[in-house]
Amino acid sequence: MILTDDSTVLLSASDIVLVHTCEYGFLRRADVVLGRAVRERVDDPFMEQLAEQGRAHESDTDRRLATEHDQFIVAPNLDHPLTRASLTAATERTRALIEAEYSVISQAPLFCHDVLVRPDFLIRQPDGRYEVWDAKLAHSIKHETELQLAVAAYVLDALDIPRSATGGVFLGNGSRDTADLDELTDDVHRLIGRARRSSPLGWCTRLIPRLGVSVRP
Repeated sequence: MILTDDSTVLLSASDIVLVHTCEYGFLRRADVVLGRAVRERVDDPFMEQLAEQGRAHESDTDRRLATEHDQFIVAPNLDHPLTRASLTAATERTRALIEAEYSVISQAPLFCHDVLVRPDFLIRQPDGRYEVWDAKLAHSIKHETELQLAVAAYVLDALDIPRSATGGVFLGNGSRDTADLDELTDDVHRLIGRARRSSPLGWCTRLIPRLGVSVRP
């Protein structure tokens, strides 16, 4: 969840998945973003090591895909300050890469309405559609990861960017797994609706004016 410099509250794929796994955790995250609570930082060497291994796995996958595909590109970083205008511009840069028919686009920002996603990889298929892929240390695809991929598919649909019905994950054991994202469309719409109704996009419309913040749909 992000509060942009022009006071827009954005939902990420992980926020929407969190509504599914722990709505209380989603509410707490909203409190931190809106300045109603302080984020508790706990030193956890195991989690730090796990995060480092995850970043290494993503980097290794980047290098492997760059070797396998001639037209591999890492999308430009987001422009700061983050505003609706800068995020829209970043999305148009992603669209330009798609129209240029790059084989693999890494970390491409996609923004529509109040949802911002940056899938690890968009991979072009023989029919010209793009498939959403992620890199995870797990040895099998988890339901939460399937939902995260489906949120990215939701944004692609909202932007009228042709996509495959399936998505996939590069797993930590070197294998690959896929999921039918079309089967999760209704779940994603329901979860985004819950996120908007509960917090911050539900009660924020009443609370935030006192904080000088606007929430836009």
